[in-house]
Amino acid sequence: MSSIGSGNDERQRPNGDCGGGDVQPQQLGGPFSVRRPHSGEWRNDSLERGQPHHGWSDHHKSPRRVVRQSDRNDGEFGGGNRFDNAGTFRKSLNAGIAAWPVTFNNSGLVEIQTGRLTLSSSGTHSGRFEIAAAASLNFAGGSAADAASIITGAGDLIVNGTATTTLAGLVNPTGMHTFSGGTANLNGNYICTNNPVTISGGTVNFNGTSTVAKVNLSSGTLGGTGLLSVMNEMNWSGGTMAGSGRTVIPPGASLNLANPATVALNTRTLEMAAPSSGRAPAILM
Repeated sequence: MSSIGSGNDERQRPNGDCGGGDVQPQQLGGPFSVRRPHSGEWRNDSLERGQPHHGWSDHHKSPRRVVRQSDRNDGEFGGGNRFDNAGTFRKSLNAGIAAWPVTFNNSGLVEIQTGRLTLSSSGTHSGRFEIAAAASLNFAGGSAADAASIITGAGDLIVNGTATTTLAGLVNPTGMHTFSGGTANLNGNYICTNNPVTISGGTVNFNGTSTVAKVNLSSGTLGGTGLLSVMNEMNWSGGTMAGSGRTVIPPGASLNLANPATVALNTRTLEMAAPSSGRAPAILM
């Protein structure tokens, strides 16, 4: 089993590899930072928290290199360490799940080209996440993305777990958006107009400007202080709408109340917008 430094280790090997080419799990013995122009390629199956070990002896600087998580199996990372990315972090090659229970901070670029990247611990983000088609980004441990952050691409967005995830920047992946646990605060510009937004647990607070094509609310809470515009269809079969904001069903869209369970409207305004012409919004029960 290889090891990666201790303390605040910003070093890497001359060939640009963060961890070499073996297939043993890597140990992270302390906070690890990738800062421009530091970068490299991750070739191992997984990263595990370990005891502090010696780090690398050399420094190599190349702005063209990236940190690549090329998992052959699911990534397994753990412990109370930290990973800082200010360069490019790329998940590629295999369609497994890479789960990172260490703090992951991104002020650079994260590219998820295949499979799923699960951030299972805390992190702060001012950079960009790009999710490719058929790939997914999963916030599961409590992250805070500021107003400068961008989450985009053709893939899926997932929020679950028990922690609070705050996304204050632009969020517009064109894949499916799934919320099943924890609290998601959508404080910026939130767009999901190509695929459904599914809320099956937890709390999703729409605090900014939010435009979606379709919402499936079966459990949990749809809340927040902002405006949520549902352009095509809302299926409400369970759960609660709450908060001081508004959910607007515009002309031509529909609200389907197919509720085998109790649904609750608690302080939030549900608005069936009146058309200036054409078809009014429909309520189907």
